[in-house]
Parts: sequence; structure tokens; C-alpha cells
Amino acid sequence: MTLSDTDLLADLVAQKHRCLVQLHRLGQRQLESIGASDLGLLLKLLAAKQTLLHDLHQVQRKLDPYRDQDPDVRPWRSNQLRADCSAKIAECKSLLTEIMQQELRSQEQLAVHRDEAAEMLQLGAAAGSVHSAYVQAHESVLGQLDLSVEM
Repeated sequence: MTLSDTDLLADLVAQKHRCLVQLHRLGQRQLESIGASDLGLLLKLLAAKQTLLHDLHQVQRKLDPYRDQDPDVRPWRSNQLRADCSAKIAECKSLLTEIMQQELRSQEQLAVHRDEAAEMLQLGAAAGSVHSAYVQAHESVLGQLDLSVEM
């Protein structure tokens, strides 16, 4: 491994960190859009997240060669660069955990909204049935009205 290899590693870790920070921010906005029932914004956020997930996957593939290496034998340009890279890796792990939690909360909130919508549809269908029954009963009463005049 050369100095340029560790410089590339540091750059890839920084790219991964940037992707995860952006995913985390979008995840927060996603939760807000679900809470506000703003499905248009939610769809835009999901599309943006998909692009970032693709970018993250590309970075992960470029990081593959470094996974089986012993970090202690890598030659770093400086101890500060090594410490910064190590700190970013730790932040990436934390961000990934938070992103996964955001996704679970989003799924839970969406399930609640789905259930509420299903309940409203059922209430609407029940109201329609009641209205139809009322109209039929009213029509049958009108059909039985005796308009003959007795004298």
C-alpha cells in the first residue's frame, strides 16, 4: 500500500460520509413530509434518496479492496489524516444507524396513515350505504302516498 492508496481511501471515506449526511437530512425531511401528509414532497425526497443510495453503493464498491487490510500497516501522509479518516468512519457508522431508525419510523408513520385512510374509506362506504338505504326508504314511502280525494 502506498501513500496515494491511503489518500484515495481518505477521499472515499469522505465521499461516503457526505452521502450519509445527505441521506440523514433527507430522512429527516421525509419524516416531516409524512407527518404533513405531503405525498408530492415525499416522492421527490425518495427519488433524491435513490440517487444518493446509488452513489453510496458506488463508493462502497470502491472501498472493497481496503476492507481486508490491516489499518495499522497503512502508510498515512500524516497522523492527522489518519485520525480524521478514523473519525469519519465512526461518524458513518453512527449515521447509518440513525438512517436505519429513520426508515423504521417512516414505515411506521406510513402504516398509520394507510390505516387511517382505510378507515376513512370504510366510513365513506358505510355513509354511502346509509344514504342509499335512506333514499330507497324515502322513495318507497313516496310511492305509497295516497293522493286520492275522498268526499
